[in-house]
Amino acid sequence: MTRDGPPSIRSLTFDPEEGAYVTEFDNRSVPLDMTIILVIAKITGQSATDLQPLYHAVDPDALNRIIGEQPSDVYRGKLLVEFIYQNHKIQVLSSGVLRVYPSGTQGDEDEKTT
Repeated sequence: MTRDGPPSIRSLTFDPEEGAYVTEFDNRSVPLDMTIILVIAKITGQSATDLQPLYHAVDPDALNRIIGEQPSDVYRGKLLVEFIYQNHKIQVLSSGVLRVYPSGTQGDEDEKTT
């Protein structure tokens, strides 16, 4: 993280089999809610400040309590929170993986059938 710039995401790759952008997050260096906003901004080519606030889609404090904090050994890597933000399906796993499914990809099939 630089002094004059926003924090950056570690790496963001597109998994064609999943139809999703995938990155890892570390809530200790960049808050989870900020990581989600930065990933969406990068995918859409928008400025993070132009995106709608994350709290319109999910409670960031609750998300950080459920996923962002270090889970107990019982739940480590087993929790998943899923929601829609900026027309993208977001999957946050307690193992430290963030998946973003752009609208119209495999990850949206659940939305179409329900």
